[in-house]
Amino acid sequence: MSLTLNNNVLQPSNHEKMNGYHGNFFTKVTNPSSLISIVEKRLPVSCYILNQLKSYEKFTDELEIFMYGSGAERDTWILSKFYREDWDLMIFISAPEGVISEDVRQALLSSDLINWDNPFIFAALQTHVTDLILSININEFGNIIKIYPCYLFHMEKKDALQLDITTPTKVTVKSLEPVTGTPFITENWKYHNTKTYSFVRKSIERLPSGGVYMKGINDKEDELVCGAITPGFGLVSMLHTDPEHRRQGYASTCMKYIFQQLALEGFVPCLASEICNTTAVNFHRSMGLQNVARANFIGHKIDI
Repeated sequence: MSLTLNNNVLQPSNHEKMNGYHGNFFTKVTNPSSLISIVEKRLPVSCYILNQLKSYEKFTDELEIFMYGSGAERDTWILSKFYREDWDLMIFISAPEGVISEDVRQALLSSDLINWDNPFIFAALQTHVTDLILSININEFGNIIKIYPCYLFHMEKKDALQLDITTPTKVTVKSLEPVTGTPFITENWKYHNTKTYSFVRKSIERLPSGGVYMKGINDKEDELVCGAITPGFGLVSMLHTDPEHRRQGYASTCMKYIFQQLALEGFVPCLASEICNTTAVNFHRSMGLQNVARANFIGHKIDI
């Protein structure tokens, strides 16, 4: 199988020149949809990468896709860089199973693909890729990093389409409205900063979201009490329920709605949850999500 790529091969860095490495480099992909067939063979583990490839045209300013290898599933590495205005750089990797060659390690080191001194988050990494990224950070650069062990949860699209989404008469569930949904999600996310508002609004406008609304009485507007979004990096995120309305099933209703909307638009419902957060892990399992892999996060100069 061949892939159509541009001719912009990333140039060797000082590290590469000093160590005399002359191997291949990660190349930028001009037609990310050409990689879909590879990623589909790696489902469900690379579900978030598949979502990125399918939504690429909506995030051309934020998302870059690179690859290393022959273009065959057995040896092709796919790396995406998602630029968040509130967090800086998020990096995702879809890798083949098996032993990681020294060539791959050197390819990550020997180009301008990643500035290992700057802030970044490697997100949703498989276990064997986690080991590689930890080794590079610690042994090559001496970076002080934070590790967040997570599970990757996934739902088959056919199962999402069959989800039962019923609500009491006083409640309605629908996509978030940017005007009310943006401040609700932003202000209730514990890591938000002054730039998170723009990030959340773009997510609501471009990809499926979900909101549970209490119907207004006496001409009052409906009240948003629960919501979540799907950012451009492909993982459902930022679920929040107003404290006064918890333990009524609204979070489950909201998530099921987003999963169904994702499936309807051809995306794969998926998310990541910290292993230590047993409440969240049990909640995701209760909705029928399958824990399909480890999905570790590694942060450098960023707290998540």
